[in-house]
Order: sequence, then C-alpha cells, then structure tokens
Amino acid sequence: MQLSKNFYRLMFFYGALWNFSFAIPGLLSPEFSIKLTFGTDMDQSLLLGNYYATTCIHSWRRG
Repeated sequence: MQLSKNFYRLMFFYGALWNFSFAIPGLLSPEFSIKLTFGTDMDQSLLLGNYYATTCIHSWRRG
C-alpha cells in the first residue's frame, strides 16, 4: 500500500514541530530545561543511579 505525499509532509512537519518545541526552551533557558528533565535534585538522582540522568550527563561532558 502506497502512502500519499501529503502523509509524509504532515509526518515530517509534526516531527520538526516536536523537535523545535524541545529545542527552543533549551536554548532560551537551559537551567529550566535541565530541571524539567532531571528534577530539582539532579545531583541526588545521579547518586541514586538514575540511568537516564547519568547517561545524559556523561554524553554532555564528552562534547
């Protein structure tokens, strides 16, 4: 079954909209985005072994 070009246009448009909705707050207020992602006790969640927080912190430190 072949999908229409309109479907792909909408799919990529909504994908771009999704990406921008997360990128713009991160660029405008990075502290808010970090607290929103990891919570207010980010250091505590790293100590307790939050896998998601630990992985993100290690990937940010490499860059």
